[in-house]
Amino acid sequence: MRTLVLCLVLGAFSAVPAESATPTPTVLVNTATPGAADSGWKANESDNIAGLSDLKKLSNPAVVDYPALLAATPEYKEMEKARIDPESPKGRTLRQQAADRVTKAADLIRKDKRCCSVWKEISHKDGRKVPDITQEVKEKLERV
Repeated sequence: MRTLVLCLVLGAFSAVPAESATPTPTVLVNTATPGAADSGWKANESDNIAGLSDLKKLSNPAVVDYPALLAATPEYKEMEKARIDPESPKGRTLRQQAADRVTKAADLIRKDKRCCSVWKEISHKDGRKVPDITQEVKEKLERV
């Protein structure tokens, strides 16, 4: 009686005799829709602050000066005033609170301006201008 070993590789399976159960190369097939349109947006996923993060779904993104927004938060001002090391436990907590505050404010402005997303950095291959909402977000920071 021959024993069969089932190999599960990326959703495909095959039965091979146990004595020849050595890995075989698997060919991956691109399942993208042929002729699917490239959105033209260029950004790193980690630069997304609020809203849509899938570049293919973007229609009206906005951009902000993230370091300037962090520096404008009460948490960062407290770190500077009290000379708190950003890498200390207290500093890390304050940095996270500042980032959360920026995200909340950016999301509120994103909705007000009817933008689909807010990014630290984003561009389009056709060179179109992406609206900068840094000032509006900065004004909202104190109220969130």
